[in-house]
Amino acid sequence: MNPTAVNKQKFNSYRNVFKSLRIESERQYYADQFTQCNHNIKKTWAIIKEILNPNSHSSGPELFLIAGKETDNNLVIADAFNKYFTDIGPTLASNIPKTSLEFKHFMPNPPPCSFGILPVNDEELIQVANDLKTTNSSGPDGINPSIAKLSINSIAGTLTTIFNSSFSYGLVPSELKIAKVTPIFKSGEKNLINNYRPISILPFFLK
Repeated sequence: MNPTAVNKQKFNSYRNVFKSLRIESERQYYADQFTQCNHNIKKTWAIIKEILNPNSHSSGPELFLIAGKETDNNLVIADAFNKYFTDIGPTLASNIPKTSLEFKHFMPNPPPCSFGILPVNDEELIQVANDLKTTNSSGPDGINPSIAKLSINSIAGTLTTIFNSSFSYGLVPSELKIAKVTPIFKSGEKNLINNYRPISILPFFLK
């Protein structure tokens, strides 16, 4: 291609306009982000880190080192993450020193041993749903929380019936007990399983 001088001039002009708009849009975006979390120092620092390290959310490594061998087999990698995450609790528990003392020794003034669960109503359910943090991360049910919150007024009656039945019978649907577990990189070598921590995304209606 042999662009003309006129086309080059137009290109440079549009490129400069786009660059200016992009810079202003980014400035406004982060200004809004800082305003929304001006009382939350943790979120504020997260935004600062995002600005200073724009590539920190890049995709993970193609190969993981598992049992001394590098692999790109997704099933093997998923099984390794699952084993590591499920073993964390028992491993930590095994490091707790054994004691012959009863729990009452550590709780000299224990709280009352009984509690009750009162039935919920539509208004309470709607309020709780609206108070939940709005995200676009769907759990294993595939329901987008943002869409669920927008439709909560229309489905509150049905949900109230389901939740109150769950309280009455002491049963929780099996589908609501499943979480989507995602590995999040902490630090160190990205191809090592133990350098990741798990986060669990629960079904919206379980929350």
